[in-house]
Amino acid sequence: MISNEEKHNQNIIKNRNKKLTKNDQHNTDYEEQHDEEEKLLDPKQQRSEETDEEGEKKVDEAVTKTLSLYERKTVVAVVGKSENKAKIINQLLGFTDADSAPVKVEEGKKASVHKLSDNFVLLDAPSLNDDDLDGSDITKELVKEIDFAILIPTGSGESDSETYKNLKEQTSQVYVIGESETSEQLSKALGDVTVYTSEKYGELRDAITNFLTTSEKDIFFYRHLSNDHKVNKVNAIIAGTTLVTAAEALLPFSAAFICASQITAVVKLNYMYRGRVLTKKEAFAFLPGLFSGAPARTAFLIIKSFLPTTILLEAVGVVVAASYTSSLLLAVKLLFESGRDLEEKRALRKVFDAVDAKLVNTIKTSSSDDLKSLEWWSHLIEKVTTQDLDDLLEKEDAAYEEELEKERKKKEEEEKKEEEKRRAEEEKQRAIEKRKQELANGAEPTVAETIKDGLEKFADKVQEAFQPKKDDESKDGKEDEKK
Repeated sequence: MISNEEKHNQNIIKNRNKKLTKNDQHNTDYEEQHDEEEKLLDPKQQRSEETDEEGEKKVDEAVTKTLSLYERKTVVAVVGKSENKAKIINQLLGFTDADSAPVKVEEGKKASVHKLSDNFVLLDAPSLNDDDLDGSDITKELVKEIDFAILIPTGSGESDSETYKNLKEQTSQVYVIGESETSEQLSKALGDVTVYTSEKYGELRDAITNFLTTSEKDIFFYRHLSNDHKVNKVNAIIAGTTLVTAAEALLPFSAAFICASQITAVVKLNYMYRGRVLTKKEAFAFLPGLFSGAPARTAFLIIKSFLPTTILLEAVGVVVAASYTSSLLLAVKLLFESGRDLEEKRALRKVFDAVDAKLVNTIKTSSSDDLKSLEWWSHLIEKVTTQDLDDLLEKEDAAYEEELEKERKKKEEEEKKEEEKRRAEEEKQRAIEKRKQELANGAEPTVAETIKDGLEKFADKVQEAFQPKKDDESKDGKEDEKK
């Protein structure tokens, strides 16, 4: 069917053509007119190009915004006179082994700064009063930037109450950690606040992450949790992004939105496992990896962005977006957990194929309610672990090593041949030089040498005979140019 807009454009062109004479149709003005008419006859092409540019712009904006979030940091004040503060904070982060614990004890200092990363800093001090700080510019700046405080009381009610009151004046959120035996008494002394004991560290971690989520800083805290506690956030990122891309499949420019969401999730996963923020260049360099995993589904999502919306296309788009996103992000997660990096594209493709085979049939046969459920996605994602892929990765490693060995042997063979060729050439040159020396010393030339020498002399005479003629022709040519 031709739209009213296209009919109108065709009528404009017909009226213009009636006014043009046969001669006019060969001039430049007509060609320019013809180009304009082509655009009018094909508005879809214009819209397609505009859609491409709009899609690229949306991806760029989303990635730029995501990367800008990692330019900030979370500052936590750990306050109290307890000698076990470092041990308590390590346990809160999920570390029980002192060797692997991120927070080390620093004795003999009023205030200690534990920079776990560029994005997460602990300020350890008896209190935030000037007398209990070291007075350095760094400490003063950190006090101004505190996101929340953790109070670890000493047990003296009046002193703890005063410290808690001062903390509330300096930061909006204060969490209290205490001993089980004295938690109720401490809670009353501080005004019925929640006191988290070691048995409730899980609740405290949830409270901290919920608080930091409002400022989109929760990932800085999760990054420094032990792997056992970190995995919950990783699975939440994968499940949440999968749900988001399923919804984005229903939008105009769906391919661009989905791509931006996938890149954002990959940046988060890379930070969670490697502690490093991808640059914009690295993030966009990962795009070919996104598209090469399942080319048919990727092509569908891109084409769907330009097609009219139908119920069937929407349903298929949701399944395609969800299955591809979940498989891709799970593959990235498992790649990191196996000790590999994003640069290992070959291993990523193998893991993607294996994960995709496990998930895609389950997703295709699931109900629409399941596809909308975060709990269902979380449960599905938790089922896939590195244990399922150990054999695959071992085989991949073996195959990769075998290919490297083949490449090494091939290179050695080529180098060996080049060396033999070089030596043969050197031997040949030495023989020639030796023979020249023998001839110069009066040795009798062979028949072949005599013939060769005669031919070379003949060639030189022929060249000399024709050289003057070429010079004359050159002179004549220059005289012609002057004329």
